[in-house]
Amino acid sequence: MEPLGTIVAIAGGVVTLGGAGVMLTRFGRVITRTWRQVGELADDWRGEPDRPGVPGRPGVMERLAALEAGQAATNKELHPNGGSSLRDVVNRVETKLDDHLATHNAQQPVQVNVGMPAAPATS
Repeated sequence: MEPLGTIVAIAGGVVTLGGAGVMLTRFGRVITRTWRQVGELADDWRGEPDRPGVPGRPGVMERLAALEAGQAATNKELHPNGGSSLRDVVNRVETKLDDHLATHNAQQPVQVNVGMPAAPATS
């Protein structure tokens, strides 16, 4: 082989290896970034324990359990239970308002067109 051909072959090999190295580096960065994100997702799912100076975070299942407990407490308030639920209070207020309106309307009939002249009667 002549010297120029050898130099070209070596240069081609160096360029090929350099390109392959760049591609592998980029691929490695993508894999590393993806793996880090998967790890963060797993940490969020499981939660993290307390560390010195840093409060822990509950996992997804613990947070769902807390949400369900809060929802159960809210649902209890939305159904009558004999006097202490929010639904019972609303029912009592509604009954008192209906009684008050019935009493008020019985004592003072509703006046229509107050302050306006009466419409002429048509035959």
